[in-house]
Amino acid sequence: MPHRFTTLRLRTELDLVRALETCTAVTDEGGLRLRQDYVQDAVAERLQPRRHLLPGLVLRDLVRLCVKLPDGLAALAVAVDFVGDETTARAVRLCVAELDALAALEGELSAADWLMLRDCLWERVLPDAARVAYEITADRLSRPPAGHETLWHLFVHLAPCNAAPEVDPPWLVFLRFAAARLDPPARAHVERLVQTTADRWDLPEPPAHLDPIPPADRPAGEEPTAHLMIQIEPAAARPDQLLVSSWRQWDLGPWRPVRGEEHTVAATELQATVEQLIVDMEAEWGAGGTRDDAGRARTLAVEF
Repeated sequence: MPHRFTTLRLRTELDLVRALETCTAVTDEGGLRLRQDYVQDAVAERLQPRRHLLPGLVLRDLVRLCVKLPDGLAALAVAVDFVGDETTARAVRLCVAELDALAALEGELSAADWLMLRDCLWERVLPDAARVAYEITADRLSRPPAGHETLWHLFVHLAPCNAAPEVDPPWLVFLRFAAARLDPPARAHVERLVQTTADRWDLPEPPAHLDPIPPADRPAGEEPTAHLMIQIEPAAARPDQLLVSSWRQWDLGPWRPVRGEEHTVAATELQATVEQLIVDMEAEWGAGGTRDDAGRARTLAVEF
């Protein structure tokens, strides 16, 4: 019997539960209650998991409730960031991204297409995933979560981002880009899907190049500079803490800084948080990526 999207969603929800079950801090009574409180605060709605269930089933019931609530899964992922370890948080973020992608692509792809793409893209690493997402979407989506560096990670990250009529959606643009980086059998499968989808939507032929668009020319003599902008302000809901926000731009061309994750920290943690933002920026900036050296910044400016 062919796989249906409903079955795929249920399997992904089960993967989410299993990811949560790997972390003791998430599954014990205190962690479960704390995570429930975080989710309730984020979605402004009271959650009422059935406490008479066995411990493992209580966790599954909480996931079920989060799936039904707008932004419930995103709130769950943030809650796990607070109470879980990084390995669990990373697995949870991927499951949430897959569920969002399934919701966005139902009716556009078949379940067989989804499984084929997952098989082709799952283990192919793309070290500069953040930059590719930045260029394909013109910064309409936040950067991919840390650690999400495979072609599959980036595909599910781009899936919810729509496009204007008669314009390839970002996920389809990305599949054209990804196909060129696959082995011949996988490449043929992905290219066939891309062409079939483009024909069905009557999309125009893509440009000859498959890589993201190169940067615009800069005035002669202008020093190419990467920017990290950091904003520090009191946290509205927690006056005793500070909200640290950041924006980054690695490359030349249009001014499209990418918003980073927000951090709520105590004053004593502020210096370490800012230093970590700078270290992370330097690491990503120095890693190279989709643009050639002529389009890469030579210096890094940090602004507050």
